[in-house]
Amino acid sequence: MEFDKNTGDCFISDETFSMYLNTSKSTVSREIKALEQMGYVIRNTKNVKGGKERHLKVNQKKIEEDISNVNLELLTKYPLAPFQRTK
Repeated sequence: MEFDKNTGDCFISDETFSMYLNTSKSTVSREIKALEQMGYVIRNTKNVKGGKERHLKVNQKKIEEDISNVNLELLTKYPLAPFQRTK
């Protein structure tokens, strides 16, 4: 696995992912594609000697937006009681 501190990109093959996660390469590929479609992962392909490398980057902004939206939905559904001081 390689990580680029400047861009935040990470290069890791499906094979390496599958070894870490103890699952098949096809499952890894399918799940990465799903994360991309939901906007949580950004894929960049780079040309290198002998072919191409897929570099992945976590879309932190999307994750933070979704967390914020969930928090707003929960607060709307279950409003917090106003803070009361005790003497």
